[in-house]
Amino acid sequence: MNRFFTDASLSGNTVTLTDETVHHIKNVLKLREGESLILIKNQKELLCNIDKIEKNSIIVSVVEELDSSSENPYSVTLFQGIPKGDKLDFIVEKAVEAGVSRVVPLKMKRSIAKIEGKDVPKKVERFQKIAKSAAQQCGRLTIPEIAEPVTVKQVDWSSFDLKLLCYEDEKKTTLKEVLEQLECPQSIAVVIGPEGGISEEEATYLLTHGFHAVSLGSRILRTETAGLYTLANLNYRFSR
Repeated sequence: MNRFFTDASLSGNTVTLTDETVHHIKNVLKLREGESLILIKNQKELLCNIDKIEKNSIIVSVVEELDSSSENPYSVTLFQGIPKGDKLDFIVEKAVEAGVSRVVPLKMKRSIAKIEGKDVPKKVERFQKIAKSAAQQCGRLTIPEIAEPVTVKQVDWSSFDLKLLCYEDEKKTTLKEVLEQLECPQSIAVVIGPEGGISEEEATYLLTHGFHAVSLGSRILRTETAGLYTLANLNYRFSR
């Protein structure tokens, strides 16, 4: 069933939609009066019937609140070294599906692509729309935040309980070994390098700020794969 996030207010058991959702329901999905949809409001899923479709609004009535528990018992922030091309679009979409709470593009020494200046607001807005669409599609109750790009030295790393540096030069400690030793943390930071990897200077800085350097196995993963691999392992270890 089609799902939509909304900030519209409830009036009794009625909600009037007036945002871009109206166009999507009317002209893209071509839903009709009498059909059903799900609204996500305040991290709750509401099963609704479409009562009336007007030119610039749609009125729906709430039938029932659904029992939903799609969010993880922990929050995870993916700090992704900025990759080339449109790879970050893919990473954002799939990370949201995998349960990420926040995605922060990292400006790293070996990043070839740049997100800076007047491009920042436009790019972040685009990524946020991708995150919203992915969250609606996969059954999330929240829309993960996409932050503006930062460097490793601009982040307050002290706010995370578990910090994972996925580092191609780590040859001894594996992600599996670290996760097996832990109970479920409240907040997790995952750092993934760009195509050229993480520089020694960046790795040293992160290791002095409480990071575990971990190997993701004997094969070198692409930057767009490494974060998703890590999120999948976190889900396997800590999810309900």
